[in-house]
Amino acid sequence: MSRFVVVLLAFSACGAKNDRAAVSDPPASSTSAPSSPPPAAPRSAAMALLTIRFVPTAACSGGQFFVDGVANGTYPINRHPVPPGRHRIHIASAGDCGGYGDLELEFSPGRETELEPSRFR
Repeated sequence: MSRFVVVLLAFSACGAKNDRAAVSDPPASSTSAPSSPPPAAPRSAAMALLTIRFVPTAACSGGQFFVDGVANGTYPINRHPVPPGRHRIHIASAGDCGGYGDLELEFSPGRETELEPSRFR
């Protein structure tokens, strides 16, 4: 190996215009295993979608909605992502203008479930 370095240094010192020596990689062993492609990224499960339709009025602008007891925002809401499966949907509106109560529903991946607050009464 030291002999190779000396030759390169001598070649460079001679004033050659191209000071880079071409060095090829050693041939690959014929017994090496072929490289395998990288693993595919995991696919995330498609979410279900929840829409709570409600036309706000001067007296009532909507209310809150909960999925399995966890506050998820206010309605009206359009295409809110929900994990597939069975869930309890609870809505609560100010006063009695938009509905109040619980519904137990089955949500399918990639499908939209549309509700109206009047269905909760």
